[in-house]
Amino acid sequence: VTGRVGAFAPDAKIIHADIDPAEMGKVRRPDVPLVGDVRLTIEDLIAATKQLGLKQADRKAWKSTLSGWQEKFPLTYDQPEEGDALKPQMVLEHLRDSTPDDCIVASGVG
Repeated sequence: VTGRVGAFAPDAKIIHADIDPAEMGKVRRPDVPLVGDVRLTIEDLIAATKQLGLKQADRKAWKSTLSGWQEKFPLTYDQPEEGDALKPQMVLEHLRDSTPDDCIVASGVG
């Protein structure tokens, strides 16, 4: 989250998972802080929801909203000219295309 933190989804409930406990609450106080390896944490959360018998919410309306935004605001960018600075989108595309499908690439803003 950047910019005016208080204006970004002020009513949202925040679950923050991070391997580093020092990161908790640096930008915004999470409602649920989870310290640990994110992959293992998510696996534990999935197992817990199954054990509790929770059903996945109907997300058709949300997916439709996202599709509309993707059509209205496509994630495109101008290709850099020779000698121009690299575009972050291009770097991430090259990383995606040159790594195995199960590779996870994360980038931070700080």
